Amino acid sequence: MSYKYKHVLLKSFSVAVLLGLAPLPVWAADSQTSVTVTGTGVVSLPPDQASIAYTVRGEGKTAGDAVAAMAESRKKIDQGVDSHIQKITQNSDDVTVQEVRGSNCKLNDGMPHLSAGQCAITGYIATISEEIKTEDIKETGTLIGLVGRLGGIEPHIVSFSLAHPEEVEQQAIVAAARNARQKAESLARGLGITLGPVQSASIEGQYSIRPVFAARAMTAMAKEADEEPVVVDLSPKPVETERQVRVTWRIAP
Repeated sequence: MSYKYKHVLLKSFSVAVLLGLAPLPVWAADSQTSVTVTGTGVVSLPPDQASIAYTVRGEGKTAGDAVAAMAESRKKIDQGVDSHIQKITQNSDDVTVQEVRGSNCKLNDGMPHLSAGQCAITGYIATISEEIKTEDIKETGTLIGLVGRLGGIEPHIVSFSLAHPEEVEQQAIVAAARNARQKAESLARGLGITLGPVQSASIEGQYSIRPVFAARAMTAMAKEADEEPVVVDLSPKPVETERQVRVTWRIAP
């Protein structure tokens, strides 16, 4: 096969390269004299904020008593949390007040029931969901135990994340562009061609952030709520941010 023929044959293909896959030749959509490469950039950074969630509960003979007990318990937990960590935000939602009836009352039979006899209301339960964000990553494990001792129900770490993911996204884009360039240059060397100027470049799809999620777990209660918090050191996994770019180079003559 002559050099001229091989040179023309190389120009008749556009090559797509995917991360972790061998390059496969495909027909170019335009002038058939280009190389298209998809590069992937992943930036791994330690998380700089954590989300902690728990539920506060109050009980009482009346709905007002239950709400008042819930508010008092919530205040106690807030004071304990504020004395231990620096909060970024605290959100409260999903407030509920439930009637408590006798165990022999069957309200799910589709029939109306009076609040008397077996279905008499014996009390009320009020609950509210709380979520805290903090930058004190190392203190989050200790905080879970503290909230549990102060009366919080099912305190758990929701996730570890990044406070400014948009900045990390830009780093991932730069890394993806560099990865695309490296792949294109390696491909060009393997095929014996020379890359020309960039013909087009685009950011592919939605960017992916993989925060670190923690398993929900109940926390054992201590004998005394005013005991010193048990120190629990945490070392969460890095948060990974991924982006892909697609770059097309012309093949130099």
